[in-house]
Amino acid sequence: WKHLEIANDDFIRTTEPRHTERVQKFLQGLMEAQEAMAIGLLTEVVPNVADLMPRARALAEQLAGHAPLTMMACKEALRRMHAEGLQADDHDLVMRIYGSEDFREGMDAFLEKRTPRWQGR
Repeated sequence: WKHLEIANDDFIRTTEPRHTERVQKFLQGLMEAQEAMAIGLLTEVVPNVADLMPRARALAEQLAGHAPLTMMACKEALRRMHAEGLQADDHDLVMRIYGSEDFREGMDAFLEKRTPRWQGR
């Protein structure tokens, strides 16, 4: 996986002007993976194809271990930022999370040094 090839201009969209140069470079076509990482399009490069799926599974397991309400709130906050810009209101999301049973469970689990048992409520 030495190169990335982009076939569709709709692959990536951005609302922040500072990313314009990165996006333009990304959409030009072929790019070395290390170059893509250097300009902030990637956060990690695996050394070979055989390592790709195990790493993807590890990341998926890590994400699956996060609180589902917090993951939902993060995705919704990103959606709002994309639609409304960085000034998007997230107060309702913060209040929903802090008032949830999962938030209390997370705090209890931390204090008791155990893995939280998320319920999604």
